[in-house]
Amino acid sequence: MHQEFETHFRKLFGSDYQLFVDAIGEKPVVSVRFNSHKQASGRLFDQGKAVPWNDRAFWLPERPAFYADPLHHAGAYYVQEASSMFFARALQFDKALLALDLCAAPGGKSTLLLNLLSHDSLLISNELDMNRNKVLVENINRWGNYNVAVTNGHSRAFLPFKNQFDLVLVDAPCSGEGMFRKDKTSLEQWSPNFVASCAAIQQPLLHDAAELVAPGGKLVYSTCTFEFDENEGQLLKLLDNKDFEPVDIEIEDSWGIEKRYVAARGKRFPVYYFLLHKVQGEGQFVAVLQKADEEALPKNMKKGKTFSSVAKADREVVQRFIDLPPSIELVEVNHSLHAIPAAYSGFLAELKNHVPLWKLGTKIGEVSGKNFKPSHELALSQLAANFKVSFEVDYAQAIDYLKRQPLPVQEGYQKGWGLVKYRNVALGWAKNIGSRLNNYLPHDLMLRKNVNTLSGL
Repeated sequence: MHQEFETHFRKLFGSDYQLFVDAIGEKPVVSVRFNSHKQASGRLFDQGKAVPWNDRAFWLPERPAFYADPLHHAGAYYVQEASSMFFARALQFDKALLALDLCAAPGGKSTLLLNLLSHDSLLISNELDMNRNKVLVENINRWGNYNVAVTNGHSRAFLPFKNQFDLVLVDAPCSGEGMFRKDKTSLEQWSPNFVASCAAIQQPLLHDAAELVAPGGKLVYSTCTFEFDENEGQLLKLLDNKDFEPVDIEIEDSWGIEKRYVAARGKRFPVYYFLLHKVQGEGQFVAVLQKADEEALPKNMKKGKTFSSVAKADREVVQRFIDLPPSIELVEVNHSLHAIPAAYSGFLAELKNHVPLWKLGTKIGEVSGKNFKPSHELALSQLAANFKVSFEVDYAQAIDYLKRQPLPVQEGYQKGWGLVKYRNVALGWAKNIGSRLNNYLPHDLMLRKNVNTLSGL
């Protein structure tokens, strides 16, 4: 460690400095969180210790080759750092919520929310960086929800929706000190100037986010840094001007989470630190605030005119292929049909006028006359869970499918479209033409790495 680093972090950690440095040199731990909407047959992993603040997450004894697991491609689980799951303990999901994940890529916190939000809720998952947004869309598609939209906008683009969101999550860009063990690049790029530049970015971002929270709604602010200026310092600037209430999160001493307090307006706001040398996981800072429940405003669900109506005949074609509940509205965008929650159709149409939409609900597919071509999004979605025709495959065939190879027809396979399933979880569409199963996995999702199908994952 160079002198500037040592001076800075000795001041930050005091007598724990050497414990912090030693923790940086340790092997990173790996944790996964299962998708409650996709139940694979059999045991997924040699599971280690359960993550105590999330009942569907486990640490693994070692990191497997996730790319070689078809269930990873199918969205049966998400490889997520355990510390970043903690925030959800402060939230209630017993009613419909309009939620915004403002800095969402690569999608860990968004997919966590999608497992907890009710079907009559809506999540807007936003990412400003276009390259990271592509990864976000792919991960959201794998997760399989239709009550979600992915956007690509600056926080200020959402300001027409002030006081509208029941939940706003800001996982802010930061100096990344909590990732020193896992990502050596973050260690190499660290400097006091970098900390200052991150703090400057966070201030307007958090201010905009606070404007978006509905009265009585909650604001989650998190980083993966240990810096006061990026953490408590940002909250103090916010709390001096905004009327928020403290939200306490129950923790246990054995978890190793450090609870501190920020004093503002005569109140004590709890904040939570995941320090590398104290927790099983990477570094994280979490604070949850609740906006004062005053002047409750109705949601802006104004009916927009952006979406083209879907012809009754086209919906009937889709309904013959897959059953859609009445709570879903079909809309047409760029000649493709999308399933969205009907209750939020107006809101999404209005949102599209302000922020670019990269994903709208679940892309169902395309209708041409009486013919229907389903999309890959539909194959991975909850909407296709009860599709009657499926082609169950073994591990080697699943890998062949992910490499976009045609599959052999087996006894009992029905003609036409079907879901290729591995351990009862859908990988995508295939079409039985009699002599083979034609593979409809999108080219950009094709598995290009070599996989030993004899040993499996």
